[in-house]
Amino acid sequence: ERAKEETVRVGLEVAQLWELQETRAGGAVVTSDMVLQALRQTEFPRNISRKSVMPEGTTFIEAFCLGLVGSRWPQVSDHTTEAEPLTRLLNAFLRGPHGPPDGQDFPFTSIQVNKNYASKRHVDANNMGDSYIIGVGDYSGGALLVDGAGELDVRHSWHKFDGNVPHCTTAVGGAGERYSLIYFSNSSLVHAAEEELAKLRSLDFNVSSLALVGALEAERDVLRRVRAADSGEARCLVVHRLADVLGDKALIASAQGRNVSCVLNRLKRFRHLTGTAAFDCI
Repeated sequence: ERAKEETVRVGLEVAQLWELQETRAGGAVVTSDMVLQALRQTEFPRNISRKSVMPEGTTFIEAFCLGLVGSRWPQVSDHTTEAEPLTRLLNAFLRGPHGPPDGQDFPFTSIQVNKNYASKRHVDANNMGDSYIIGVGDYSGGALLVDGAGELDVRHSWHKFDGNVPHCTTAVGGAGERYSLIYFSNSSLVHAAEEELAKLRSLDFNVSSLALVGALEAERDVLRRVRAADSGEARCLVVHRLADVLGDKALIASAQGRNVSCVLNRLKRFRHLTGTAAFDCI
């Protein structure tokens, strides 16, 4: 899949200028306008591999992922190397004063960067934990529609959501210039070599928390159990049974070395889904 994708060509004027200012001033602030200008200077590759999100009737989307990619052999993407100043700019955006309230401490390994398409209903099967999304550009509509949570207006607004719950993008109107950034943790972090982790840290991805690794392992175990069921109805039943068992205080007290609260949060989100059909997509 990696070989099929094109190169990210970035007009680095804004990103490199910010990097220079940060070096001289000891920490320049990244705004959404700076991010928008940097993305407008970026020539997006045509991605043909993410068929799960492609709108019906299309053969490619304009999108790329920065940071950790892959499942069996996780590594820092080539796009990250090609666009290192942009990567640093986007990481500073999340973790700076114009990011979400908990941006400085939010754990993430990767950033999905999208341009001008409305994703169809899907789940981000390799994502673990919460994701943060924000949209920038000259557009209307383009909300994130999450099963059980409704529409989230992400235009110039940060929203936290669970990528393992089915979601999609509503129709984009206006001028139709919509960029979206999704910050998330790839479950393959638990298998990543120290060399790849060092690259992520050097670019200011927040992968330093050992608790994150434990949480990912616990969540992945729950998702494996849920997805092992062969129908939406069966998956719904598994979720309710697991939630009932983990909700037992005695079990929580005796669980050693497992991130039970993280697992419970995952199950609570699944229990908010309406009907068993939503579980077919998980």
